[in-house]
Amino acid sequence: VYGRTLISGYVSVLGAPGGVGKTALMTAAAIAIASGKPLLGQHVHKPGVVLLAGLEDDLQEQQRRVWAAMRAHGVTQADIGDRLRLLSGREYALILASRSRDGLTVQGVVNNLIERAKESGAVAIIADPFVATHDLDENSNSEIEFVVRQWRRIASEGRCAVWLAHHFRKGGQGGDADAFRGASALISAGRSADTLETMTEEEADKIGIPPHQRR
Repeated sequence: VYGRTLISGYVSVLGAPGGVGKTALMTAAAIAIASGKPLLGQHVHKPGVVLLAGLEDDLQEQQRRVWAAMRAHGVTQADIGDRLRLLSGREYALILASRSRDGLTVQGVVNNLIERAKESGAVAIIADPFVATHDLDENSNSEIEFVVRQWRRIASEGRCAVWLAHHFRKGGQGGDADAFRGASALISAGRSADTLETMTEEEADKIGIPPHQRR
């Protein structure tokens, strides 16, 4: 669907420490897919509808982020039409899996998302962050594998790519699969995993970016 990161029918993961830019990157990528324009240098193989679920922000804040990204990249409403659909975690509960007395439970939102993807013809679903999509033990491989299995089902049956944002553990460094917080099952189950890190002052100097702009 997008670059070498998002593949139809599979789950991909993006990780970074807080404040490095996961949400900004995913928002720009969503606009790129909706518009068909390679805004970040990644080829858009399959332009189309994107369901962008910002699970920590209300709808108004999501709209501000999208507007700012569109302005920064020179994208107009005419470029994306109605192909970028925003889902706010404050208005739309996106808990896929929970724990009850009877064990782990799949919530109805899984089927709802599959139907929503099919009806809209979505090529990608982006959920930011992954931890807000379940009520399970983040450090349990079996429980995290259970919720990722639901995302895989959504990707497969919804015929779309799924992209999940996840936080790093304290001290985690970009480029290291062990930097992702919690159970390793999330990375093991993903088709693709990318990491972000802040540009160092040395890297900024090499490509002519002032130190105060390296973020």
